[in-house]
Amino acid sequence: MRIELTESLWRVGLLPINAVRPFAIEALAEGFSGPALFELADGGYGTWREVEETFAQALLEIGRLPLTKEDASMQAAWCICEDIASGTTEPYGGARVIGQLRDYGQVHQLFAALSYFEEINVDHDGRSDGYEEELRQLAREMMVGRGKVGG
Repeated sequence: MRIELTESLWRVGLLPINAVRPFAIEALAEGFSGPALFELADGGYGTWREVEETFAQALLEIGRLPLTKEDASMQAAWCICEDIASGTTEPYGGARVIGQLRDYGQVHQLFAALSYFEEINVDHDGRSDGYEEELRQLAREMMVGRGKVGG
């Protein structure tokens, strides 16, 4: 998981606790260092309450300044959109997360079409409705409009 996406999902409360250790290991592998990163990489925690301050410190150790929830939600939405466009994220799962971000600022307006798909993705038998390629294409068009071409 990219550092920007991890940071953003943490700030808006959507990062699962099991993503903390891989984040720290990835940051250490990329050459970052610091006591908070080493502590997170060691594991041994089970709740966000146990790790909240350490995670915030680890972000500072890798040079990330605190984001507002609105900025974090936009950053996460664009990261996920790029991942959908490039095929590195399952389209419906990505759209579902974007749908969870729509309460923040402009995410609802900019990503309304993508988050719409998360509402229609599974029929009554639990099968996907086959719009995966349409979702990827929509994400690619959004990235082109933003000046980044994905996939």
